[in-house]
Amino acid sequence: TVEAKSRGAKAHTLDSTDNFLPNFFSMGCCSSTVAPEDIIPDPTGPSTFFCKKAGLISSNYKVFKDNEDGGLWLLLRKKGSIFKDDCLFILENFVRNNPEEKDEGECLAVCKFDTIDAQAYKQYGFETDEADSDDSDGYSEDSQFEEDEFKQKAKWRFKTKCKFYSDRERKNLVATLRVKAKGNAKREIDFNTRTDEEGNEHTSASIQEKKKVKKFIYNLVWGPDEDAGKKVPIKLIGSVNKGAEKLEWESEMFNAEIEGGFISQKPTIHTKDGEWTPGMAMTIGFITCMELAPEDVIGGLRLRWPTVHGPNGAMA
Repeated sequence: TVEAKSRGAKAHTLDSTDNFLPNFFSMGCCSSTVAPEDIIPDPTGPSTFFCKKAGLISSNYKVFKDNEDGGLWLLLRKKGSIFKDDCLFILENFVRNNPEEKDEGECLAVCKFDTIDAQAYKQYGFETDEADSDDSDGYSEDSQFEEDEFKQKAKWRFKTKCKFYSDRERKNLVATLRVKAKGNAKREIDFNTRTDEEGNEHTSASIQEKKKVKKFIYNLVWGPDEDAGKKVPIKLIGSVNKGAEKLEWESEMFNAEIEGGFISQKPTIHTKDGEWTPGMAMTIGFITCMELAPEDVIGGLRLRWPTVHGPNGAMA
């Protein structure tokens, strides 16, 4: 809440940009993962990958064969930041023969993100309505209350893309994934003014914001030419507004589902036969369900609501 006093106190402003940003927009944190004693050969044919965070503050993921008990298989390493133009996801095995980078394994797949920031979102259609909550005199035994209510609504759109390469140097482009989404948002502001025993007025603002996805589309193209490549439809099953753990992703390249809550999500990706390698299909599946899920897009949406003014100089 925000509170302002009528006698010389400066009113504070609440802005939706103060919202918490999820892991999707956080800085990458690279930590070393010890190679297992028995290195499992690279995947071939249809495969199942179980992914789990490499550490509490790590942005890397350990990849296990079939399930968590199936043996540590691969490492999905995150480098850079999605705020900048240097965000990479690199799928590696544990064959570490590079004397200059002793912690790096052989590269199986690379994902290069577009910068994901405010430029990926378009916000429009802002409207503000004022509504009185009731017609009572607002009297109580302790103080008097004066209340003003505002309701705001807006629309938004989102689009971004990422590219997938078969080599660490990113010379061999094999796939492009585009994501488009649109939805709406609502914000309710209640200004409450009370008078204390000394006659001072205090105004506070209570704010509730809701964001909703109306449409969400994945466009995956396999091949170096995005216009002439093979289109691989990705189907979302479930409600896009109820969290990634309530969704399933299906395509001819992979199926994916997620267990656990937002903090400890553990995706399982089942890859299928095709022109792609299992490692590449796994990387595309991971990015789709863990970095570009509907909740990731909603979580990164920071609406620039028009300021509304309440009593005693209070703003929200």
